[in-house]
Amino acid sequence: MSKKKTKKKISKKTKAEKTKGIAQKRLKNFRLADSYVSLILGIVVVLVLAILFVFLARALHFRRQLSFHQPVEQKEKPMVRKTTLPSSPQPAQSSAITQATYTVLEGDHLWEIAVRAYGDGFRWSDIAKANNLSSPDAITVGMVLTIPR
Repeated sequence: MSKKKTKKKISKKTKAEKTKGIAQKRLKNFRLADSYVSLILGIVVVLVLAILFVFLARALHFRRQLSFHQPVEQKEKPMVRKTTLPSSPQPAQSSAITQATYTVLEGDHLWEIAVRAYGDGFRWSDIAKANNLSSPDAITVGMVLTIPR
């Protein structure tokens, strides 16, 4: 009887070892398959990114060609209601100022006065300094301005 028991124990050990060996082989195969799956997924991600990059580059290139060769359509301008201000007597814009003094009329601005006196609107500051004006808007109708020459 002892021989039969030992044979059964031996055969049980060998079966356990066999199943353990099979499990280890399957685990190795699974790990090997897992690494292949990771490799394939990595390649797919790289290909998708490359395709997206190519499409983006083509779209930008097409947009540049479009802007250089074809006029860009302008958006419709929003409708603006034009209002007219009440008419005020405008000074004669074409008449040049030749006197050393000038009487301010309604609607006059230092810029316009400098254009008529010097032909250059940027010289309004010369008129402001000669008349001790703190602001170009400090002129009033009827004020007599000295025009420096």
